[in-house]
Amino acid sequence: MNKAILFCAVFALFVLNISALDITTTDGTVYKNAEVTNILPDAIGFIYTKKNGAHVVRDLKINLLTKDLQKKFKYSPKKAAKFKAQVSKFQAARAKLAKKHHEEELRLFREQKKTSKELDHIKALLHAHRVKCFVHIVRPIGQNCLGKIDMHRSTSKYGRLGIAYVRNLTGPQDELITATIYPTGKTISFQEGIFPVYDADINKYALQILKEHENSSSGNSPAARGGKMVFPENAPKRKKNN
Repeated sequence: MNKAILFCAVFALFVLNISALDITTTDGTVYKNAEVTNILPDAIGFIYTKKNGAHVVRDLKINLLTKDLQKKFKYSPKKAAKFKAQVSKFQAARAKLAKKHHEEELRLFREQKKTSKELDHIKALLHAHRVKCFVHIVRPIGQNCLGKIDMHRSTSKYGRLGIAYVRNLTGPQDELITATIYPTGKTISFQEGIFPVYDADINKYALQILKEHENSSSGNSPAARGGKMVFPENAPKRKKNN
């Protein structure tokens, strides 16, 4: 522990066993029947009672007390100056640490704000490539599934999609689900064959794209081009219905 901190703590916690006394300052102010609670090298703390019966906690610099009280409290200007310097050093270190913590909190806040903005941008791009369809689950795979994807109307780009691997969509086998899915531009291989990958959760998909972008040291991940976040380059583009 810092010596200054230890020094402050020892004196701050020290309780002087002195019966009630009158504390008089050099300007003639008198605190009747004061109870001293603690002594520091340069100050004392005490409790006194006002005429209206209210209890008041006060502290005073010892050099503002009469000479007899200074002697009673073993006041030393040299020790008081040393103690004051130690306290100032401790307070400066604490202020520096508080400033560092504040700057770190501000940095994290700015990062979170930037991340939120990037996520909103990614989700907007993903939403533009959404596919509204029916998913007839062929085989559940944990939190994902292989499903037969049917669109309301076939398109020259998607057709009716056929069998696809859909992430973040659950359900029992043979269940028919109305869903919105997002093309990832990736494929996955199973014993039944190779299938295009779609995601049914825009939030999880957007976070995955952002993480891929952040983990890319070169900035050339599928989610990054020219330092700006864009939709994965391999994702199929939507076309107007025939």
